[in-house]
Amino acid sequence: MKNLLAYMDSDLIGNVDDSTDYLVREILENHSQELSIQVSGDANPELAKDYDVVLCRFDIPLKTKFLEDVAKYDDGSRLFINPPLSKLEYSDKRYLERFIDSDIIPETLISDDPSQLAQFMQDIRGEGYDLVSKPLDGNGGRGIYKLSRVKGSVKDSEIHIGSEKKAGLEDIAMGLTSNGTNQIVLQRFLDGIEKYGDTRVNTVFYEPASAIVRLPKEGSFKGNISSGASSDKIELIERDYEIIDQVKPFLEETRGTWVGIDIIGSNSGRYFGEVNFSSPGNLYEADRVNGNKKGVEFLIQRIKDWRPKK
Repeated sequence: MKNLLAYMDSDLIGNVDDSTDYLVREILENHSQELSIQVSGDANPELAKDYDVVLCRFDIPLKTKFLEDVAKYDDGSRLFINPPLSKLEYSDKRYLERFIDSDIIPETLISDDPSQLAQFMQDIRGEGYDLVSKPLDGNGGRGIYKLSRVKGSVKDSEIHIGSEKKAGLEDIAMGLTSNGTNQIVLQRFLDGIEKYGDTRVNTVFYEPASAIVRLPKEGSFKGNISSGASSDKIELIERDYEIIDQVKPFLEETRGTWVGIDIIGSNSGRYFGEVNFSSPGNLYEADRVNGNKKGVEFLIQRIKDWRPKK
């Protein structure tokens, strides 16, 4: 029998909508002869040494000291979902830089230089597109703004750039970067997301396990459930699998065994949005919407199949 430990925020224990709690319930109710699982809201790294599988599911903000300390037990003798040091290193969006020269993401700049960002705004605007600005380490749709050429194109989180000259765009960039102290992700805005949505692919041991599409609420462009988006069924298409295949080597390198890959739908096609590496949700939501247990059973089976390094 494998012994599992799930570190998770205490206020989420017993929350039926939470993906970690969903996994715990499924193991206790249907897999207790092969797996045992304990839950801890205590960020005590020493607990990990007594378990075969450790789920680091504390949500953002990351418990940095805990992750650094528990990493000493990530020696191949037990499975970490996900590895503590990888959670620390890839909790923000800097990893997107490795995909900038690929065809799976829209034009992207990561910078804290207001002049550089302003020039990028000018270039993309000159091509006839709006832009979107995202904080490097944000989540849940917070701190995301549409930089619009035409005022009022969305009802919230909009910054009007109109025909601002570069000096005005630099002022906007100064505000977005807290006077040049914080990097941001600036991208070409993908028109049509309100129609095609943001697809969350629950990716388990580097393979797609389940998926849902999250559709922004009226007047919004944000596909986060926490921002009011609704969820629905979706069938992955060839382009989605192409994106997953290009992201897969990154997941294997970082041992991201349970992540959420976001794929943005648009009028111009489908594009890679980001990887939720820290503590991805939507496993429960995908199974609920799809009316099955495909996602959670996929994860449980991979945990059963895992063997420690010899």
